[in-house]
Amino acid sequence: MPKKSFTLIELLIVILIIAILASLIFVGISYYKGKAKDTRAEVNMGQIQISAEKIHADKGKYDSSQICCSSECNDEIVTNCDEIRKMTGNDPEIYTDDADNYCAKVKLNNGNWYCVDSSGLTVEDSSVICASGSYKCK
Repeated sequence: MPKKSFTLIELLIVILIIAILASLIFVGISYYKGKAKDTRAEVNMGQIQISAEKIHADKGKYDSSQICCSSECNDEIVTNCDEIRKMTGNDPEIYTDDADNYCAKVKLNNGNWYCVDSSGLTVEDSSVICASGSYKCK
C-alpha cells in the first residue's frame, strides 16, 4: 500500500498561513507595547503633578528651581522625567510662573501630547497649548 504524504504545494501553503498569522501577532504586540509605554508616561506625568503640589504646599509657590527636569531639581520630578524620556524618547516640557501656576506636557508615542497643569487638568490631544505665559493645558 503506498504511503500518503503531503505535496510540496500543501506544505508551502501551511507555512504561508503560519507566517501570515505570526506577522499579525507581531503587529498587534507592537501596537500594545507602544500603548503601554504611553500609559506609563501618563502615570509619570501624574506623579510630576503630585510632586509639584507637594512643593507648592511646602513653599507656597510652584518653584521653578524645583519643578523641572534638570539634575538640580526635585529628585522625584527628575526621576519621573527620566522614566518619561525612556518611555517616549521625548523630554517633558515644564513651565512655571514661580507663583501659583505651572503646566507640563510631553509628546507620546501615538503622536498626541499629554498635559497636566496646576488646576488639576489633564489633557491628551494632537495639539496642546502649555507654554510660558499661559500655564494651562488647552
